[in-house]
Amino acid sequence: MNNTILGSIVEIGVTKTWEKSGFRTRHDVLDIGSSSKPNPIKVDCREYAIDYLDDCNINDMLEILYEIQGRKWEGKYFINLISENV
Repeated sequence: MNNTILGSIVEIGVTKTWEKSGFRTRHDVLDIGSSSKPNPIKVDCREYAIDYLDDCNINDMLEILYEIQGRKWEGKYFINLISENV
């Protein structure tokens, strides 16, 4: 299930490309809180979302379409917000 989230860009990560497959990913951070109560959220951007975000700057407002994905690693649980569309 996909959801949308609105926030301002706090950090734009470095794009990582896997040589064999050409798959691309980048970790960006959006602040979905207010100026008095920040709420930074890391978003794993993939493929087409990266192309769109290349034209964005820090503090730009952005609405993204994301999917929540969870995983277990070494006995701990992690949640990722994955965006392939902006």
